[in-house]
Amino acid sequence: MMKKACAVAGLFAGISISAAASAGVCTSLNDRFSARAELNFDQLTTLRAEYKALYDSAPAGDKLECATYLGRIDILRGGLLPEFPNADISVEKQKAALDDCLNVAGDLKEGNTAEYHYFYTACLGFRGKLEGLMGRIQYGLMARAAKGPALEVARSGGNFEAGGIYRVMSALAGNRLAKPLGLYDSEEALQYANFALATPSRSLPPFSSPLSGQEFFENHFYKAQSTIAYGIDQNNKDTVIEGNQMLTDNIDEIDFLREVEELGERKIETLAYQQMMIKLKAKADACLATSDWNQCLIDRLSE
Repeated sequence: MMKKACAVAGLFAGISISAAASAGVCTSLNDRFSARAELNFDQLTTLRAEYKALYDSAPAGDKLECATYLGRIDILRGGLLPEFPNADISVEKQKAALDDCLNVAGDLKEGNTAEYHYFYTACLGFRGKLEGLMGRIQYGLMARAAKGPALEVARSGGNFEAGGIYRVMSALAGNRLAKPLGLYDSEEALQYANFALATPSRSLPPFSSPLSGQEFFENHFYKAQSTIAYGIDQNNKDTVIEGNQMLTDNIDEIDFLREVEELGERKIETLAYQQMMIKLKAKADACLATSDWNQCLIDRLSE
């Protein structure tokens, strides 16, 4: 498939293969999971119920593996599918899907794994976006409390979903709506995005080929978002333009990969993040065309 050559493998030397890498009871549904790009919300919910039945009956050694499928499906249902035009998924359905994710993550807390921290913080972030001011404060405070332990696991070599914990931290730190909670820091967001991109290639079942941080377009989205945020904070239009060009380049690359039918096994996730790139680029394009581009972007990214 995909994206650019692997970056700085030494940064994450010593990363261990998690329990999710071992085959277990939930692999019986792998073919169905691999076809998730063809499933709508309700069909994904049915598939999720089948995984949940396996999860509930799985021996302790297989729980983590089963949970990774549940978490991926929940993020897809609650956070990514609604990004597509005409998705027609109610906010209540999104919230329920992400609550499912948080519940399963809660079951994994005692293990202190990278999988737990990734799904817990990622689903907190998506869930908070669906709330009004008071709800965002509630979920933001939960994310702030979770930040330190999650980063400790990431820094000690724990990794899942090609830099997933660092990606979530970049998403939180690069979101202007998190500023009142003390989570916003554009320089930190940019650093976390670079860490995520530098994640070396590793096996990530059920995907057939090893994947690196460079091959997750999510990481490229947050690199662009944090670059734009940093440019705003520095009042540096050239930096904002640089971040906006990253969006353009990645949107074009995804279009090319789709045209040649090489989007790979993470097609639906990649296309969802392309939609996010398109939406962010539209805001940047509109504001960069104005004389008061900085304030325009502050306003548009604080909505």
